[in-house]
Amino acid sequence: MTLVVAKTSSDQSNGRSKASLQKRCLTSANERCLGATYTIRNAIGICAIGLLAACENTTTSTADAPQRELSPAEAIGLFEDVCGGSLPNFKEADRIMAANRVVVPSPLGTNTTFHQSGNVSFNIVDGPGSGKTCSMVVSTNASKAKIRAATAKLGPFKSTALGKAAAYKGTLVLLQKESRIENKNYFNLRLLSAR
Repeated sequence: MTLVVAKTSSDQSNGRSKASLQKRCLTSANERCLGATYTIRNAIGICAIGLLAACENTTTSTADAPQRELSPAEAIGLFEDVCGGSLPNFKEADRIMAANRVVVPSPLGTNTTFHQSGNVSFNIVDGPGSGKTCSMVVSTNASKAKIRAATAKLGPFKSTALGKAAAYKGTLVLLQKESRIENKNYFNLRLLSAR
């Protein structure tokens, strides 16, 4: 701790008392300042520990630790199991997701559920129109060519009023939101329920 003591009077006795008073005031101010600094540091430390604990609970609440990233072809297989396997209305989607290690809840509190790999998520949403939609979002390091090759397994996609669509098991699968964010390729597949 650095203390600054300044004499403001040439009178020695008066100067000593002023210097002593200034020293006490500065010491008290420094202690309050240091106390506030330690309080802020403690608060930041507690917040950091809380955030780490929340992250840890998200990943350790499952039976296994996060796995390697799923390839686009593996993600398409998972899409066929979860979404295609729970047609016509996706009522069995939660059970099928659990059987395929899609068990990590969204840290944002949404209905989105992540595969243990961390790069694939599913959500059953309302619409478009009447009925439900089974949605899968994938982030991958794979090239767009590998993504196109994998999605081609679902059928030829054609431009429609709903976007790129392919006929699949008596309904439509939509390919949406192909994008690149922070060196990752993203794609979103949506399977419409029987309408």
